[in-house]
Amino acid sequence: MDRIRDKMNKFSPMTYDATKSWLSELLNGDETDFLTDFITLVFEKAAAEEPFCALYARLITELCAGFPHLNSELHRIFGEFMAIFAEAAEEPDVGAAEYKAFVALRERKAHRRGYAAFVGEVAKLKVLTVDDIARTCNIILDGLMTAKSVAEKGMLCEEYADCLTRLLKGCLDLIRPNVAPLVQRVKVAMDRSDGKSVGLTNKARFALMDIVELF
Repeated sequence: MDRIRDKMNKFSPMTYDATKSWLSELLNGDETDFLTDFITLVFEKAAAEEPFCALYARLITELCAGFPHLNSELHRIFGEFMAIFAEAAEEPDVGAAEYKAFVALRERKAHRRGYAAFVGEVAKLKVLTVDDIARTCNIILDGLMTAKSVAEKGMLCEEYADCLTRLLKGCLDLIRPNVAPLVQRVKVAMDRSDGKSVGLTNKARFALMDIVELF
């Protein structure tokens, strides 16, 4: 994994073919734990390096063709990463068994926007389904709906709106035929007429309006 991490740190459009060829020779379809570590690394790097999301999505999609386990792991880890869009109810004690997982999740949450963009790019390549994207969007909207009722959560509302925008723009053609229920939820999220949406900033609301206009 150290060798792979070093190689991926130099990943770019210029090194794409060489990196893919090197990985194809190094990866072993029987070493499932190793493949799991590899795809987790790709998810984390794609989320942290948003300009390369499309390139990482292409790499992992093309490698899945030769390593079936990667495909099943991609979907498993996709489901695991959904937790980054939900706010933890409370922080565990430092000595608690759950604390290490809490810290790892907190670190991943710093790259929510990049992860949303990566999911959109993977979906564009038809590795994820419409249901996968709809589920992700609804989790993001759940978070936004909770955050917008708290005055101090304005920046979080903006982050959720940005994530939704990046995700949907990445897979417009895939989601467009089934987008009506989602657009209706976006309209509800951007509504401030109840007087309780004290955390919904103008920036977040305008981003949601842009999504409605997009469809």
